[in-house]
Amino acid sequence: MNPPSTPPPNLENFLDLPVNLTAELGSCCKPARDMLQLGIGSVVKLDDRTGGQLHLYVGPRLVARGEIVLEANALAIKVTSLVGENGARIESLTCSDQ
Repeated sequence: MNPPSTPPPNLENFLDLPVNLTAELGSCCKPARDMLQLGIGSVVKLDDRTGGQLHLYVGPRLVARGEIVLEANALAIKVTSLVGENGARIESLTCSDQ
């Protein structure tokens, strides 16, 4: 027996909710003593595991990868790929800003 069908939730109610988007260029692991010595002009070398790509997170969830571009004299992120199941979800929605 199939469960009773329920109408899909109205996504319109959720599309205007603000979400935190984080772009991560890279990371590194350093001893606390090195972090305490940071000052203005210090350079922190990142691990080169990302291949130059940014990782885009919504909350803690990785949703896309991208690259830094210059857009109207400002730094921006160009999405180059959507990640896994999240990509399919994002592609199924349409964005009126595009």
